[in-house]
Amino acid sequence: MRISMFRTGLTALLTTAALLASPIAASAAPSAGSSPTPADKVNVGAYDWNNAKVAPTKAQLQQGIDDVISRTPGARQIDQTTVEMAPGLTMRFRSPVKDGARQADSPIVPLASCNIYYVCVYTDRQYGGEELVFSVCGREWNLGNYAYSGGGYWNDRISSITNQQSSGTTSYFYNYNGSGNWSRMVTVGSKQYRSNLALDTREDGVSGTPNDKIDGVHVCGSVPSPWKPNYP
Repeated sequence: MRISMFRTGLTALLTTAALLASPIAASAAPSAGSSPTPADKVNVGAYDWNNAKVAPTKAQLQQGIDDVISRTPGARQIDQTTVEMAPGLTMRFRSPVKDGARQADSPIVPLASCNIYYVCVYTDRQYGGEELVFSVCGREWNLGNYAYSGGGYWNDRISSITNQQSSGTTSYFYNYNGSGNWSRMVTVGSKQYRSNLALDTREDGVSGTPNDKIDGVHVCGSVPSPWKPNYP
């Protein structure tokens, strides 16, 4: 009788130990000292920054911002949707889904118009998507040095442009041809706009449009020849 009870108890102990050691049990129980995962970090899901049709959730937006900052030395977040990429250059992200709204019912809202004395470029036509804001005249920027959300960089992404610089100033937009050579594709004077670069022709004599082809930006001021970006 005692032997039978002993065997029954031993079997129960071995069964319990096997269950605790199984992957299912291990994943269900949090490790010692761990803290619960915040609700907004669970199942965030990937957001397609290049082809999205709806606004990101707040968690997806923050993921995009964190990715840009991690790949752009010196970049820092200054508010919910804005990153200072470098002195004189900021990136504004599309607005997230409003509190209480369904993501599926939240279209991407175009950003507000470019502020006066700035030059702004956008990833989508009609000034949509993400925005780069150039606020210092006379600088020449290589867009390949500045990360874009979800992978890649700002080169070959611009589809619309606004120049709100002071009267008489002009900004120039370049394509990189390799071997240190840059060719001017687009010229935009003060208070001029390009709402859809897919409808424009290139100024460098190459066939095709300048849409998603701009690699460098000269923000007003005199233009050296040959042109090469000097910042950073």
